[in-house]
Amino acid sequence: NGIRTDHGSTVTRNTCYENTTHGITVEDDGASTVSGNTCYKNGDHGIETGNACTITGNTCYRNTRGIGTGVASTVVGNTCYNNSLWGIFLLGSCFASQNTCVSNGTNMSICSNCTKGLNHAPSPP
Repeated sequence: NGIRTDHGSTVTRNTCYENTTHGITVEDDGASTVSGNTCYKNGDHGIETGNACTITGNTCYRNTRGIGTGVASTVVGNTCYNNSLWGIFLLGSCFASQNTCVSNGTNMSICSNCTKGLNHAPSPP
């Protein structure tokens, strides 16, 4: 793994490259902020967080998965591209807005009870 932390942490302005599994992992739930990071060519997630986290302004590309969050997280202003499975994957009650996801296996996977603002995530042709 690249960077591993737990709840209440702030992870900002890092580059995570070619880690065996995750670029950035927030182990426990709650109140962590992940912002302004670049994660690429990691074996699994670029960024993976637990519940109630804030994920903003990150770039994830050429990972297996881009950004994955737990429930009640806020995901705003991220860019995810060329991730083989998905760009952004959100569990229940999340908020996602102003994200750009292109050329991923699935650009955005957002649960039915999540709030979706304006995102650029075209469906594949």
